[in-house]
Amino acid sequence: MINIFNQIIPPVAESVNITPNEAILLTESQDASSIHNHDLLYAPFEQIQHQFFPAGSFIPRVTDGAEITSDPTEYAINGINLDEAAYDNSVDEACQITCSLDRWDGGTIKVKVACSSASGTGTAVFEVNGRAYISGDNIDQAFGTAQTCTATISSANQITDSTVSNAITIAGNPINGAIVQLQILRNGGTLAEDSKVQGAWIEWITLSTAETAWS
Repeated sequence: MINIFNQIIPPVAESVNITPNEAILLTESQDASSIHNHDLLYAPFEQIQHQFFPAGSFIPRVTDGAEITSDPTEYAINGINLDEAAYDNSVDEACQITCSLDRWDGGTIKVKVACSSASGTGTAVFEVNGRAYISGDNIDQAFGTAQTCTATISSANQITDSTVSNAITIAGNPINGAIVQLQILRNGGTLAEDSKVQGAWIEWITLSTAETAWS
């Protein structure tokens, strides 16, 4: 039995495929006891979307870039291998991510960082900002206003999630299908050694309308 909007609908012979981006709506005139595929109306709705970008996908800045391990870091006891970006504690180093956010509504995003240390404890503060590009945009333009997230590392070689940043407004043309360039820069903290970043999560809101196919 399927419960849709508190209506109990008995199974029918025809299969019904429901995707996560669709809500099922029943017209007032429909008889729930005889519903079939063609009686279902589908409407996209907004969702929160998350995606993790591993450090291996980061682009170190040519100027003051955080070093990406040329070979994966191997943790010897169990042979765990990870790409990591080593953010220095004394220089404001940065990496960038090039991506496109699936079904993005063009609104603000949030970011949090996963990181660790080799031996020390303390905090690592990261600033995140970005810019969105569409066809015809000049590339060399400014990022938007940065927001911060802070990781508090309490034990060596232990993955630590940072706090979630405040809402980040992406500069440029923030629309679905745009190329988004994000920058993650370490700006201080009390950790007196490299902060080893394993990756970053991005959160955004999806479109509330159906996408149009390419022509």
